[in-house]
Amino acid sequence: YGHGAVEIAKALQNNSKFNHFAVVKVREGLILRRNNIKGMILNLGIFNKHEAKELIQQNISQSVFSDAVDALAEEAHKLGQKAKVHICLDTGMGRVGVPYKGALPFIEKVAALPEIKIEGIFTAMTEDDDFDLIQIKRIKAICAAAKKKGIDVGIRHAAASAEVDRNPYTYLDMVRPGSCLDG
Repeated sequence: YGHGAVEIAKALQNNSKFNHFAVVKVREGLILRRNNIKGMILNLGIFNKHEAKELIQQNISQSVFSDAVDALAEEAHKLGQKAKVHICLDTGMGRVGVPYKGALPFIEKVAALPEIKIEGIFTAMTEDDDFDLIQIKRIKAICAAAKKKGIDVGIRHAAASAEVDRNPYTYLDMVRPGSCLDG
């Protein structure tokens, strides 16, 4: 949110419990890398074809939910590297992501791209306790369906700041506290 991301990431990086970071713009991830932030950096926002090369070269993971994943695969092929991705699911919020009802074919497509490594899968919560339960059931069902197909979806995450202190069932494998880190 532009409130000292480098300073916060450095402080958190010094605590061994925190080794993954998220940003919403490619340039924010690049700034963290240039300031010696190690570990996974995930860009939750969109990217353009021109940024694909930097994402791969700087080992920044990218959220994907559309055919834009093909641009990452193409650039990774040119570089002789793999692009790391987190698949973004829309489990009911209606904002962004692959709609959960059609998610399995998309996951299969991404898993079949030899230049792509699925590092994780995530959703954004509605912050409605009753509907959050439904969303968690949906993401778990999609992950189970992928596993049945032999696809490892990696780190599962759903909880952002609003869920961190109130809904432990949303934690899955990782949480994404953002605004609660800086007040």
